[in-house]
Amino acid sequence: MYINADVGQVTATRPITLHPGESRTVTGFFRKPRDVKTAVTEPVDDIHSHSAIICPRVVQVDKPGRKVRIPVRICNVTAKPIKIRAKQNLCKLEEITVLREAPINEHATNASVSLETKSDEHAYKNNNTNMKDTY
Repeated sequence: MYINADVGQVTATRPITLHPGESRTVTGFFRKPRDVKTAVTEPVDDIHSHSAIICPRVVQVDKPGRKVRIPVRICNVTAKPIKIRAKQNLCKLEEITVLREAPINEHATNASVSLETKSDEHAYKNNNTNMKDTY
């Protein structure tokens, strides 16, 4: 069974010029066709599309209203500048389902890890000084 995960196209809101070796996050414009919560940015398969590389990103699309601004990370790895016109397709969105979210602001686990690391480093230094004294 094939499920079409394509949600739609993200278009540029203004003209963009990418210099050689430059990567930038630009704001794209997207019209929601249906209720979609999360999506991932994917490159467009169109031959006439720009030659910039689109970095995949998970974006939230569940904002109120029919229009959403999408951050798109684009990179120019060529030796020539790339010009993207306003209203040109930047990327496409594919619907995804997030199964589990990682806790972002977990200070307790980070603190315990850093304490364990510091105590291990202290023990390692003590062992090295004892070895130097014996030899």
